[in-house]
Amino acid sequence: MKVLIVGCSGGIGSEISAQLHNSGYELIGIDREKPGQTDIFSRFYKTDLRATGEVLAACRKAKSAGNLWAIIYVAGIYPIVAAEDYGIALWDEVHSVNVRSAFIIFKELAPRIQKGGRIVTIVSGAAHVGSRDLAYSASKAGLLGLTKSLALNLAKKGILVNAVCPGVIETKMSARMNPRDVEAYKKKILLGRKGSPAEVAVAVEYLLNPKNTYMTGATIDVNGGLYLR
Repeated sequence: MKVLIVGCSGGIGSEISAQLHNSGYELIGIDREKPGQTDIFSRFYKTDLRATGEVLAACRKAKSAGNLWAIIYVAGIYPIVAAEDYGIALWDEVHSVNVRSAFIIFKELAPRIQKGGRIVTIVSGAAHVGSRDLAYSASKAGLLGLTKSLALNLAKKGILVNAVCPGVIETKMSARMNPRDVEAYKKKILLGRKGSPAEVAVAVEYLLNPKNTYMTGATIDVNGGLYLR
């Protein structure tokens, strides 16, 4: 079964890719950076998700691969910029990667998902509780809204659409956070530690499992108990 992973080269994306490859999925990757394990992808399209033309070109290439079992949207940028320093250009850049390109890819490629197939978005706890980075939390909330709307619209085609909301995960992105903020988070996390990309990948693989046939429009929190809903 073919799975398209958008943002396959980042910390979480690369771990999702590795786990799905080990489970026998055929992988197609999209990212601005070349993945570390190129051999696990049958196809890889280098794409700057900030550029609409490049996103559409990648979609055209992906269509030639035939039907998909799933699309996983992992891509995201997190500038960690103070509210008073946020400009319109940065706001637009974050939204272009975190939600706008997701819309374009789903619009172009959802018709290629086979009946019973899946869409999984990697959102963020910031979609629920906010963050110090204005555009990051706003765009992730937008991605979550898009996920729920896709679930409503694609159910009639038998496509299940769900979100995974990671908490503080051990990645290069979280390594840029203020250490005092990280320690404050750890005090709130019931399990008392950061999560790992592998723990997020487990949730994604569960959502892709063909035996998981009665979940759509749902959100799985992988946050160690940072917040309870």
